[in-house]
Amino acid sequence: MTVVGVAFLVVGLIFVVLAPHTLVRDLRRSRRAATWQPAQALVEGVRQERRRSTSGTDGGSSSHTVRLMTYAWADASGRRFTEETQIDDDDIVEPGRPVQIFVDPDDPSRSQFGRPSAVSYGCGVVMLLFLLVLGLGLAGIGWMLLGV
Repeated sequence: MTVVGVAFLVVGLIFVVLAPHTLVRDLRRSRRAATWQPAQALVEGVRQERRRSTSGTDGGSSSHTVRLMTYAWADASGRRFTEETQIDDDDIVEPGRPVQIFVDPDDPSRSQFGRPSAVSYGCGVVMLLFLLVLGLGLAGIGWMLLGV
């Protein structure tokens, strides 16, 4: 039971440390991106890419398709930048069409397509809180199994 207890404790503590770290990082990123300036960009291309992921000890793998969009914009001095980003299936974009992006005023080479919605942000917070509670639960089980 000692090995199982240690495993529960370690996995639980990993969740407890990673959940708040991820939440704080995402909060800072969202707050910073909220100050970025809206700008127009032109869609240069849209493509699909098949991505494979391996999981489990048996080496099994699965694949899924993602949509990627490449867009270009220019800063006030005329320097041109391009970015590729993953987009949702319901995003309607075509090459040659304008899209709204948000550009970092301190570094015009940095941009993002769209801003996180309040709903997606709220879901992220709920998920991270769930992981935090799960981590505390696993760590507690490990603590009890160790008989400490």
